[in-house]
Amino acid sequence: MRKVIVIMALCALLCGCSLNNGGNNGENNNEPHTVSEKNGADIASDVYTVSVSDGTNNYLASFSESSSGIAVTIEDNRYNAVHSVIMPPEGFSPAYSEGGVSAGAFCSIISNDIDKSVTVPDIIRISFTNGTENVCCFYTIDNGDLRKIEISAPDEEGTPKTVPYINRTVLYHSEPFKFISSIVVDESAGIVPEISDMVRIRTYTFDPVSFTLTGGFEELSPDNPLYFGYAYWGAANNFAGYFTENTFNISDYDSYVEVPADDPEDTPLFYFKVDDSRFDCTDDLKKSLRGLFSESAAEKLFDNAPQQYRDIDGELYTLTGRSLRDSSLGMMTFTSYSVSADGEMITYRTRQEKYDENGVFTGYIDGGSFQLMKVTDYSFIESANEYDEVTHWVVSEYRYPYS
Repeated sequence: MRKVIVIMALCALLCGCSLNNGGNNGENNNEPHTVSEKNGADIASDVYTVSVSDGTNNYLASFSESSSGIAVTIEDNRYNAVHSVIMPPEGFSPAYSEGGVSAGAFCSIISNDIDKSVTVPDIIRISFTNGTENVCCFYTIDNGDLRKIEISAPDEEGTPKTVPYINRTVLYHSEPFKFISSIVVDESAGIVPEISDMVRIRTYTFDPVSFTLTGGFEELSPDNPLYFGYAYWGAANNFAGYFTENTFNISDYDSYVEVPADDPEDTPLFYFKVDDSRFDCTDDLKKSLRGLFSESAAEKLFDNAPQQYRDIDGELYTLTGRSLRDSSLGMMTFTSYSVSADGEMITYRTRQEKYDENGVFTGYIDGGSFQLMKVTDYSFIESANEYDEVTHWVVSEYRYPYS
């Protein structure tokens, strides 16, 4: 069975957004567009007001749903105001989050907080829905006026094509002018030596001069160390999830093996057979873990897993117990990285989003270190009667970020 996981959707659950980012999601005649109204706009009640920067000056931007679309007012520090209306695609309306009524639910501001030494204009994301599909488009401020950002989204071959909007997405700053929109892991073949055969990372690059947002897929190699690290981090999260908050597939919950607890007074444990063609027993599972993690990191994941994987009659079994996701923790991103002098170790420093009990973003906490290490294995080739040297990378320092 083909299993494709969108890793960044882990955070999307907290943010209420989908990261299934795509290509052309509509005809050009459905394109969201802006109608300037210098003499006033169709302003409705429930106004969402926020500060927005063009990289040099700050403006007060107000958004509200009107009878004709989304009414926008941009006001400078001299109280000069420009009014506009953003027209939604045909059949769409502003996308409120579940239970939300505030205009802020369909509008969000993307600011550069990854490297504040670099000046980057804020990006305004506007979201629409037709009840089944959520899409978004982007704006910025140009000379005191609202300016639409043209989007080029990559097709499956990675070729950018101009589109009116993309599926609603969260853009996470990986560099001042670049964003990660999705990390997609295909685990159908298990752990494979080349990370590029298992992971795809989609990014968008913002050009504040041409007002464009151009998408593409990153090269995943040590020559591109930032996204090489993100690829391994995504794969590690995917696999480590089965040793924290998920279990491998169980197809028969009516059949189980009862195992007495260590303390006779405790409730016995109920184990269920894992139904996954990749793993017949714990040796298979551990071998797969060591294909992605260092021996010590793999051992730690396996030993601490609440699923307590074990062999029963030579087959792989699991408990259904799992760790709970910490709802106060959001997306983790890299803030910096360093490559060792011999080029055989890459260390990434991280930060992680923090939310309060109401789901409101409160800032970042230190996410610790994530580390990759180059290792060499030897496999015996019978036809040549010799050992073949195989070099690959493994995750040597890691923590599962959501529990």
